[in-house]
Amino acid sequence: MQDTNTNQRLARNTILLYCRMFVMMGVAFYTTRVLLQVLGVDDYGIYNTIAGVVILFAFLNNAMITTTQRFLNYYLGQENEKLATSSFSMSLIVHFFIAVIMAVLAEIIGLWFLYNKMSLPSERFDAAFWSLHLSVAITFVNIIRSPYNACIIAYEKMDFYAYISIVEALLNLLIVYVLVLVNVDHLIFYCILLFIVTLSITYAYKLYCNHHYTISIFKLKFDREMFSSLFHFSLYSLLGNAANVGAQQGVNLLVNSFTNVAVNAAIGVSNQLSRGIYSFITNFQIAFNPILVKMYARNELSDLKRMICQVSRFSFYLMVVISLPIIVYANDFLQLWLKEVPVYSADFCRLTILTLLIDTIAEPLWKTVQASGNIKRYQIITSFIILLNLPVAYFILRAGYSPVYIFIAKFLINILAYLYRAFFVKQLISFQVKIYLKDVIIPITIISLALILIGFLSYSIITNYIISSLVMFVCSTIFIWVIGLNAHERKFIFQEIHKKLPRK
Repeated sequence: MQDTNTNQRLARNTILLYCRMFVMMGVAFYTTRVLLQVLGVDDYGIYNTIAGVVILFAFLNNAMITTTQRFLNYYLGQENEKLATSSFSMSLIVHFFIAVIMAVLAEIIGLWFLYNKMSLPSERFDAAFWSLHLSVAITFVNIIRSPYNACIIAYEKMDFYAYISIVEALLNLLIVYVLVLVNVDHLIFYCILLFIVTLSITYAYKLYCNHHYTISIFKLKFDREMFSSLFHFSLYSLLGNAANVGAQQGVNLLVNSFTNVAVNAAIGVSNQLSRGIYSFITNFQIAFNPILVKMYARNELSDLKRMICQVSRFSFYLMVVISLPIIVYANDFLQLWLKEVPVYSADFCRLTILTLLIDTIAEPLWKTVQASGNIKRYQIITSFIILLNLPVAYFILRAGYSPVYIFIAKFLINILAYLYRAFFVKQLISFQVKIYLKDVIIPITIISLALILIGFLSYSIITNYIISSLVMFVCSTIFIWVIGLNAHERKFIFQEIHKKLPRK
């Protein structure tokens, strides 16, 4: 009965998160198109670069988000509300100090980069200056919001999480309409409106959590033991997040130093597209991640291993079905979406999507490592692997090669990181290699080869790219249903669909 209830809850949460995703993705794609038209390639590239400088320091917050979610899920899995309450209050204190540190570092280093290193038209300097300050303020508020976000996910309250995210997306859409109507500096005004929306949504998170969950009511009491646990876990999470952000944003800054803001605009487009596609997976995995941690906390290792394999396969299937037409017809899709397509955008998008396909398989592995709390050696080695992107990108640009080679190198480095993650989890929970190969690698490999053939045939035979994309989507879905799922998984999906159908 417990397994049935869990599956039903996961199915419901997944549906809610997908509703959230479709709205947010539609708004994100539309706003990117309008922003690129309203701001222009140069201003859009400036905003992407400035945001990159600020996000470079947001790894401090990302480490604490991971820490807060892990501890809340772990203690709620053990049904220990006292420790869950203590961990939330301590997390909120730490998040405030992280926000202050981030703001100071981002202002100092951001201004230095703006005055000394950034390549931009002289008449847009003031706009970049104020965009930096406003981006810092937005990030500050987002950091304070993080513990409340973690609380909602830990309680698996995905309906509010979905609804409030949709409201935020619609407000961002309203910003774009206002931006088109007013006759002011669009870049500065856009950042001001983003700050107002961020502040309002954060306050809504706080009100909801305080009303529904007693653990989220802040208590100014310093718990030394809890602080020590949070500190040591977040220290190594910080290392991992610093590596990820450093690799991504550091490459953006290197590209800006060696090329121009138009190439940064292409990176911004590829990041926006990949985030939209990857949201299909993150929304699916958000529903599962609390369960993974709680299974580990309750020492339900056999169920945990089964869940890792299922989430890895399902995540890959969802991602590849959506991304195959975009990989094949990247140029046509970008032209339809943006009209004015920055140089390199199609190649950047294809390679970024391929890289994210590796991440979809790997995420359940690193969530399992986080659940264990045994992350020191894991984070040191994976951080080293991920940071290889920076020297590789530097030598590629220094040698005068195309920026496309940076994304090829990133794809290969991601494969290396994935192999280490799989090896670490094998040791952590005695995961048998033959089971992982049978349940994850072999099905994914078969599906990948089949989809390559489907993509090639559709591209060769059908001249209209919209019809061809639909054919790819339908054929891929059918093939995954028949070959990629086992009988038990197909039966469960049938049962869930049957429950949703109206009855006479």
